[in-house]
Amino acid sequence: MKAQIAILILSVAAVSASCHTDNEDETNAEANELYEKICRAVSLYTDSLAIAGDSAAVDALMERYGDRMDAINYEALPDTDYHLNEAQNDTIAMLMDSLIVRRNRRLEGLAAKVAGPIDSIGGDSAALPK
Repeated sequence: MKAQIAILILSVAAVSASCHTDNEDETNAEANELYEKICRAVSLYTDSLAIAGDSAAVDALMERYGDRMDAINYEALPDTDYHLNEAQNDTIAMLMDSLIVRRNRRLEGLAAKVAGPIDSIGGDSAALPK
């Protein structure tokens, strides 16, 4: 009798463990897919900043980046981002940080190209002569 109960308990435990693992594997697969899509998009937009011709192109590129990230997150099942592991979150944060640094450097470089000479008039040029 004890042997039959032990077998029953082991079989129930095995079935419940296998069901939990399938669900967990599916969730991990969805989280991994979300991670790959985010990394690919951030890398693509970071690389695209290098060829932006002016600040309007940089602004438009960043607008499209925001739209693309929204689309990626809306395509994923709800709360999938909660299942990303710490390393994946760190990688995404580093990629996004490099995107922001690249954007800022690109805008600074574009601003340096159009900066004119410093105004050489020391006083108020609109003042009436005495």
